[in-house]
Amino acid sequence: MNRKYRWLAPVAFVTIILGSMVAWPWYRDRPARAAADALIADLEEHGGQLERQVKAFPPVSDRPTNAELMRQLSVLSAEMGEATKRSRELADRTREVLPQAPEGKREELSQALERYTARIGPAVDAYTIRSELLRGKLKTLIESGRPER
Repeated sequence: MNRKYRWLAPVAFVTIILGSMVAWPWYRDRPARAAADALIADLEEHGGQLERQVKAFPPVSDRPTNAELMRQLSVLSAEMGEATKRSRELADRTREVLPQAPEGKREELSQALERYTARIGPAVDAYTIRSELLRGKLKTLIESGRPER
């Protein structure tokens, strides 16, 4: 009977070694991997949201009133403030998640950050251009002394 179970000790030893080398790191890194996945999804969602907001800019009429221009400027400013706040939150989360993420997720997270930066750069430029356009029209309207309609 002793011979019958002689294989048990080496198999148990190999199983413990393989388990500690493969299963334990996977199990230990699950929360960090989940946090990295959630951050990647949030980066993609926020980048898409900014792109959609830029595409949804209302047209500026040829003869706008002060009130129209001020309303559009306030809406634009509020949207940009929210986008900036969300970007800061994502940057803070990135500083927390990136060092703890497993190596494969670090690469994936870095690529997601590059895509995010590439998406929000043109969106911020569009916000800046639109803001300058509205401010220029408002300044011209005020300087012309044309009464409000």
